[in-house]
Amino acid sequence: VSTYAAFNFYQLISHPVAFALMSAVTILTAWLANSQRSHGIAIVGVTGGFATPFLLPTGTDSEIALFGYDTILIAGTIWLARRRDWPVLSAISYLFTALTVLSWAAVFYRPSTYITTQLFLSVFCGMFLYGLRCSYRSARASAPFVRLSLWTAPCGFYLLSLANLFNHSIALLIYLLALGVIGVVVGTRSNAWIRLLFWFAVAAPLTVWTAAHAGEPTWLMGG
Repeated sequence: VSTYAAFNFYQLISHPVAFALMSAVTILTAWLANSQRSHGIAIVGVTGGFATPFLLPTGTDSEIALFGYDTILIAGTIWLARRRDWPVLSAISYLFTALTVLSWAAVFYRPSTYITTQLFLSVFCGMFLYGLRCSYRSARASAPFVRLSLWTAPCGFYLLSLANLFNHSIALLIYLLALGVIGVVVGTRSNAWIRLLFWFAVAAPLTVWTAAHAGEPTWLMGG
């Protein structure tokens, strides 16, 4: 609160200094939560860490810095959640990451940076899938709720990826091809409904893409 007021209300410190101070507070809080085995302190630390970019806005697009910071924060949160069996931390980090991505996209998203955006979306999805896997080892009462919330991560990744790649034909086709391969691998170890779900996830956007490029024979052949 002191750092927030010093930067936003009184302009006593610059943005880099304020960000460094808030990051230091987050690190200290995480260390205290781990050493004291305090679930409450951990929740406060995670919430404060993800709230820092919202409390210290720059008004400029800093996608790599912002998402890089979130990547480090997610990794630390999931590690702490796994180490101390606090699965709710993973759910909190997922909620704040979704809010961060959507808030950034609403203001700063540019189609020209789709590759960077897709890479970060993939990293986020992979990390939360790992958090989902870890939550199945937890016996806490909150674990079922955490698993339910984290299962929406691949769904959100799928929808955001389609929105990000739809106007980039080659990238979209590569993404759908990769999704199809994953569906084949997963489908060999699951039931027919899972295979049908992956088939629809690939076929539906591919059909829309084909219709959108119907006047371009070369792209239609590629599709």
